[in-house]
Amino acid sequence: MDLTSKKAKERCIAVSLKKKMESFEFVLMLGLWERVLRSLNGTSKTLQQHDTDLQVARNRLNDSFSSIQNLRDDYTNIVKYAEEMCKKWGVPLDVVQTRQRLATKYFDEVDGDCRLNITESNFKIKIFLPLIDTVLNQLRVRFESLKEVCDVFEFLKPELIIKSKESKIIKSCYDFVVLYKSDVGSELLSQILSLKEIIVDNNLKSIRDLAIFIVQHDFLTSYSEVLAACILFLTLPVTVATAERSFSKLKLIKNYLRNSMGQTRLSNIAMLNIEQHRTAELSLDNIISQFSNLKARRMKF
Repeated sequence: MDLTSKKAKERCIAVSLKKKMESFEFVLMLGLWERVLRSLNGTSKTLQQHDTDLQVARNRLNDSFSSIQNLRDDYTNIVKYAEEMCKKWGVPLDVVQTRQRLATKYFDEVDGDCRLNITESNFKIKIFLPLIDTVLNQLRVRFESLKEVCDVFEFLKPELIIKSKESKIIKSCYDFVVLYKSDVGSELLSQILSLKEIIVDNNLKSIRDLAIFIVQHDFLTSYSEVLAACILFLTLPVTVATAERSFSKLKLIKNYLRNSMGQTRLSNIAMLNIEQHRTAELSLDNIISQFSNLKARRMKF
């Protein structure tokens, strides 16, 4: 939209947007979302890296959760930052009070759908706190399964292998073998207890480092079950964002006509040849005749 547009409707919309943006409430929301997205941006990029494992993802998510949780108690600084930006940009600090718009109420409806009357005094209660709580709840719910999987593989961390008591290692290995009995055998326990004495002085920090250590020192035969458990952990996907983007792009490339021909694995060139061949078989005279019959508005007596 442009303020200098020749179309009156576009100018009206542009003026309305400009008026909304030149308000203290807009700048305050802008500063709030900037603080929220700042802590989530790095975590989002980390989750989408191809070499990220679940352990790194959980640590970054915990950092983001703690950062946003601390933001909940930092409302005063956010307001001060918004006031500084308003003074810098020449935006008035007064909160404009608008008439509250009520939605049309029908039979057996409650008043919960009416618009909130937001003022400077109740902005924290009605906007700020619900927004922060919603973000925290979504982080907690969406990645709850990731935390559960990390807890299952927690015993493979080198520092825990070294510091944990033998009874705890036995219980963790037994639970893991029961859960992944088709991939890992009962020798996992004896191999971890044997590996415990070897990795004491090697300063291994993650499960990835443990797997690399086994491969580099040619311990593939001696600690095959430990390596299999590490590979299971490292191959579990952190996020399905890449797959979702692939299916989204596939939806643009392939439509129901191409799928119906059964040529799902053909290249784009082969698909184009099939479409050209199918188009050549069409009869334009028949199509015109059918179209004219469908659109004919003559009354038959």
